[in-house]
Amino acid sequence: DEDVARWEARETALAEDTAWVIWMELRWDKTSSTYDSTPFRLRYLLFAPGTGRIAASGTGKGARQTWGRPQPRTSLEEQLREAGRDVAAQVLSELKRGQ
Repeated sequence: DEDVARWEARETALAEDTAWVIWMELRWDKTSSTYDSTPFRLRYLLFAPGTGRIAASGTGKGARQTWGRPQPRTSLEEQLREAGRDVAAQVLSELKRGQ
């Protein structure tokens, strides 16, 4: 429930011996066209323990906006949960690849 800056996540990773640090940010792509159906993106960075280097980065599945439109089949909250699950799968894949 606290905003953590990217540099703080890196500093935390530098201080860790074995724990990887994941920094996530929910962004609204203001540059996308008004017809973009998924302007919300859950972005992540995976920092390596001890070095703080970025080992992986990416985005989860996009979330659809619903202003002035019929409700989607799934709520925005559920779409964001799905984006989180997608990020988790990507991170686990990266960690397995690095072993």
